[in-house]
Amino acid sequence: MADINTLGIQWGYGIQSTNFSTAVAATAGLRVRDEGGLSNFDPGMTPAEAKIQAAKWGARDFERRAGIYRPTWSLPGLCSPGLMKLFLDATLKPTVAGSGFTYDPFSDTTCSPDGTKHLTLWRRNTKATAKDEKLTGAVSKVLKISSSQEQQNVNLDVDFLAYDFDDAQTGSAGVYTLPAADDWLLHSGATFKIGAGAIAVVDFDFSIDFGIVAHLDNAANPRAFTLGEIKVEGSVKTPWIDDDVLADFEGQTSNTLTFLWGTAASSGYLEIIVPVKYNRPTSEKGDERMDQSIPFVYSATSSQQLQIKLQV
Repeated sequence: MADINTLGIQWGYGIQSTNFSTAVAATAGLRVRDEGGLSNFDPGMTPAEAKIQAAKWGARDFERRAGIYRPTWSLPGLCSPGLMKLFLDATLKPTVAGSGFTYDPFSDTTCSPDGTKHLTLWRRNTKATAKDEKLTGAVSKVLKISSSQEQQNVNLDVDFLAYDFDDAQTGSAGVYTLPAADDWLLHSGATFKIGAGAIAVVDFDFSIDFGIVAHLDNAANPRAFTLGEIKVEGSVKTPWIDDDVLADFEGQTSNTLTFLWGTAASSGYLEIIVPVKYNRPTSEKGDERMDQSIPFVYSATSSQQLQIKLQV
């Protein structure tokens, strides 16, 4: 992406074809929202409270250039099934059925992702020489999805952990052209369900934290990434909040929330299924049907765990 507003900044990615410690050139562009298009990769930033298991004797400094550092970055972009697949592949291995993909973080087959699907992320500065920034071996730690009837776009923010960081690169050999077509998601195209019943939704926001831990194993760079405790939390605003929601909260009744775009077995399909319990819904006495948000937290059941299904 490059225009007069971004002053020569381009974003790109490449899929690493050997292992997560081997960088590749950018092969495509990333569509970044205006409010995030000028941000730098910051190896000292820990937006997701990322844990680092150093396995070293004594206290060590985790700052960059001090031997061990935390290469992380938060990408503010627009959500599409194609981008979701790209970012999920680096962290989870999908179950493939026909041309569709299902990501189940709790399956014994999906907790070991393909080692050739990690990402090299580039920030290209066309106005300077050897000042480009590169994250090698990036995996998705947190996916944050939000939308509202006012903004219409479905925003996707991703916190990455990576194997390595370099801010003295020349990425001119990469390709930064945005994909010719992608199914960018809109608020108006969403179907929201509580259980089996579809209802209108004013806005929503939620985050999926895979609890990724980087293991250094007495080295300067991570040797491996592992899934930790998975957390999902957020809120959804419906046109009303009624006694059923309050009763479910008080009785700690489980519900399944589904965020859905498109049609299964068709291009542009994305479905996120989250079993939850409500977390302190707000209500004024006598105004239970007011327009209010319903906070929720992840609560898996024996019959339903977190699932993400898509087709590109």
